[in-house]
Amino acid sequence: MTNSCLSATTHRAFPLTSSGRRIYEKAKDLLRLSWEFEQNSRADKELVSGMISVGCFESVAPLYMPKLVAGFKKLYPEITLHLYDGEQHELMHGLHRGRFDLALVYDLELGHSINKEKTECAS
Repeated sequence: MTNSCLSATTHRAFPLTSSGRRIYEKAKDLLRLSWEFEQNSRADKELVSGMISVGCFESVAPLYMPKLVAGFKKLYPEITLHLYDGEQHELMHGLHRGRFDLALVYDLELGHSINKEKTECAS
């Protein structure tokens, strides 16, 4: 923030200085852009639909998938999720063959053919 005076004090009103007017106009622009962003985000969510196949390591699935699926369905109710559990080699095979769109696996022997993203799981 600046050390500029934003308004001049009088007995009746607080007229803005030229710096105050510029900041006020920028603030109005930011609020307008924020509102437009929110409206566009809502419109995008309404348009998103389809199906996603998700594979998950079988020992992790019951611990994390219910919460992940519930949160995802709140954001994207029009997307159908197909969930599969399996061993690491089954999930890797499913990713390579296109059976799964994504999979939650351990970072063990993934090789370079898999694009991976680390996540932090919290229970």
